[in-house]
Amino acid sequence: MDYILLILYIHENLNATVDFKEIFNQIIASYGYLGFFIVSFIATLTIVLPVPYLFAIYIAGSTQQFNPAFIGLASGLGAALGELWLYFVGAGGRRVIPEKIMNRADKLRRLIESYGVFYVVFIFAATPLPDDLIYPTLGILKMDIKQIFLAAFLGKTVLAAFVAYAGYYSYDIVLNYLGEESSPLASIVIIILAFVMAYIILRIDWEKYIK
Repeated sequence: MDYILLILYIHENLNATVDFKEIFNQIIASYGYLGFFIVSFIATLTIVLPVPYLFAIYIAGSTQQFNPAFIGLASGLGAALGELWLYFVGAGGRRVIPEKIMNRADKLRRLIESYGVFYVVFIFAATPLPDDLIYPTLGILKMDIKQIFLAAFLGKTVLAAFVAYAGYYSYDIVLNYLGEESSPLASIVIIILAFVMAYIILRIDWEKYIK
């Protein structure tokens, strides 16, 4: 049943995805690597976009017009800066949180520090774990923002570069299989592969791997 829903979703949203690709290509054509920074910053700043920015990075990587490592760096910086506002939201809301809850929060602080705030943030940022949920908490606890930013930057860079490389090399595989003359068909296959990859990532229970 899940696979049927996935196919229906791809069919219903294919045109919208292509439209987003065109918009994204315009941004990249105008700003180059800065475009990856802008898209990633906006995507994490607004938390939710109609099409995830990692999907756009996958598509951009598949064009083979950009170095995936540089895509990762530009996207990682934009995404890390975009996430910081959630930290400041948490820090600003600290004053209105009841003392009883703050006492529990201090216990959470000790738990996070036992693992290392840098490693906690890095793991959440470098995987599809919902890292949007941890930044407000880290802000409430007033944990070291320098460590948080560095870990978020490195984690988001690793994630974006991985996705860009996946797009870069999977496009070669598709073209080799279908032939150079089948470029439009290859683009459709790439889009479907992106949806399938996103579906698989979301189906994995990532939390059990960090317990």
